[in-house]
Amino acid sequence: MMKILALSPAFRLEDYRYPVGGGEISNRLLLSEIAKRHQVFVISAHGTGLWGQDINGVRIYDVSSRAPAGVGKRLFGTLAFKHYAVSLAKKLHPDLILAGTIALPAALKAGLDNGIPVGAFVRAYENFSDKDSNDFRIRFKNWIKQLFIGQYRGSALNRSGFLLPNSGYMAKKCGELFPDPPVYIVYPPIECSQKEFHKPAEINSICMVGTSKKKGFEIFQSLAEHMPLVQFNTVGDPEIRPGSVEIDGNLTRSGWVSDTAEFICNSDLVLVPSLWNEPFGRVAVEALRHGRIVLVSRYGGLPEAVGFQSKLIVDSDNVDSWMERIMEVAAAPEIFIQDCVTAAGMAKHYSVAEQSKALENALIKEVSGTEHA
Repeated sequence: MMKILALSPAFRLEDYRYPVGGGEISNRLLLSEIAKRHQVFVISAHGTGLWGQDINGVRIYDVSSRAPAGVGKRLFGTLAFKHYAVSLAKKLHPDLILAGTIALPAALKAGLDNGIPVGAFVRAYENFSDKDSNDFRIRFKNWIKQLFIGQYRGSALNRSGFLLPNSGYMAKKCGELFPDPPVYIVYPPIECSQKEFHKPAEINSICMVGTSKKKGFEIFQSLAEHMPLVQFNTVGDPEIRPGSVEIDGNLTRSGWVSDTAEFICNSDLVLVPSLWNEPFGRVAVEALRHGRIVLVSRYGGLPEAVGFQSKLIVDSDNVDSWMERIMEVAAAPEIFIQDCVTAAGMAKHYSVAEQSKALENALIKEVSGTEHA
């Protein structure tokens, strides 16, 4: 049995009903599953308010719960996170430490001080480089982060004992940029079971998740304008309160929801028109698992998420190309369903059970000191 210490800026329980990042959800699912066979400890800056309590086999230490009276809990958790990570690592004697990139400076410090190997989850493309964006707001935000927590990108990843990217695409990038640390792929776990594919008689409803420019929302808006008889729905608009909607003609925008299944299952077609290198395509996999035809852009890990099935990948950012592919789906949905069935067959490996086993095997290999391939 291994003793595993995971460091996370935020760690919230399943019943938390406000926005939570996909990486945090993945960590919770993976760690809860691994805790059935190993000892798992989590140190977070904030999230649960728990200290030394076991939830689903995971013992949680929320640093914000240690805040003195009159001191902001979240601020205290952020400032004291590294200190508690180092001291608890010494006390708990874990076999290894896991961390997302934001928690990596604390993990590397704790690992170095206590002689413990450190593994880093890599789930964001921007984590690869030490260089900042040209956007002043992003540079300032990153400067503040580094001021409080230290360098958490680029060179920090290269100092890790091993890397845990979330797709083959990200693994390739890790190998190119950081040739020294061994790399093990651990896909985001998907909980939903496979449903029978819906064959639409016609395309009446299309949905996507996210409303940012990089997610391709402008393409989605243009498609709605060009196809006024089709209902377009998007979920996860940060400008709209969770649970609320705004309607503009045939385009409906919804705020954040904890589960997108309802939106996906009420659609004839799901689009992922991203304009940036998505690390992976969780929405695409969820759409496949819910039995919906899905079309993705060519960027990053999205083609991998649909099993590299060419009919499901739109190579051009041009709105006309997306319209053309949608019309092809409407004319012959059974052809696209065949490719979706093939892609879904690959996606079944993204279950919590299989991905927690992939993580477990990687950790056993690191703890045992097995020579890397």
